[in-house]
Amino acid sequence: FDAVYTSDSGRAMETAELILKNNGQPEVSLQRNPKVREVCYGIYEGAMPAEAYTPAAKALGYDSVDAMMGAVMGGKLKIEEAMAETDESKTAETWETAQKRVMDGIREIAGEAAERGQKQVLVVSHGMAISAAVVAIDPDAAAGELGNASITKIIYDNGTFTVESVNDMSYIEE
Repeated sequence: FDAVYTSDSGRAMETAELILKNNGQPEVSLQRNPKVREVCYGIYEGAMPAEAYTPAAKALGYDSVDAMMGAVMGGKLKIEEAMAETDESKTAETWETAQKRVMDGIREIAGEAAERGQKQVLVVSHGMAISAAVVAIDPDAAAGELGNASITKIIYDNGTFTVESVNDMSYIEE
């Protein structure tokens, strides 16, 4: 890799260091970019779904979590919006807010790499953040929930992003 960027999360930095070590490049320095960190759920951060969804369902006027999830599955409600709307701390992000933040970070990283002539850039981020970027670039490339340590390849060429692959785990089989 010519450059390595990571979210400012400890787990992302640790993953990047492991990748570099196993790629024979432990000397490459990590550059942190908080814009590629995981989507924030405010007071629901780290909560199990039942802990987070029950108060959200109640606050939104649903009789049960199942009723709220029916609205989510039916496309009438996005879970990120439900979390953001009912988050008392007002720090939870909507999908659109998170998507804009992550894409701003990806654009910054691509711009810096292009200025420096760097071609192969590793960005270590998180499942929802990666999904947000993929959907922003190509809504048809969405692959559902991403596997831990999966590889998503995004090509940047002259200001344009293209999704080449999503959720690739083939290296594990090798």
